[in-house]
Amino acid sequence: MARSGRTGRSGKAALAVGLVCCVLFSATLLGPLNAKREEAGLTVAAPLENAPPVLVLAINALGAFRGIIIDLLWIRAMDLKQEGQYFELAQIYDWIGT
Repeated sequence: MARSGRTGRSGKAALAVGLVCCVLFSATLLGPLNAKREEAGLTVAAPLENAPPVLVLAINALGAFRGIIIDLLWIRAMDLKQEGQYFELAQIYDWIGT
């Protein structure tokens, strides 16, 4: 009798091996891809060098959520501006800029 909707141990192992192979293959293509981007002029900014640890942490740890967090900080900054709380607003603007 065939299993419906379930994968056996050998199937899960094959999927795991396939996933690892895909990640390794994509890692080998990263260098040439970055070189092509630079040749075509698609890189916007140079890589960070000697950046403060807080900035490096924010960039690496937040990843794709960085934009969402900046939007939330911007909304908070608009609220603080309407309330006239300029001291807190300066800190929020500093975080947004960072």
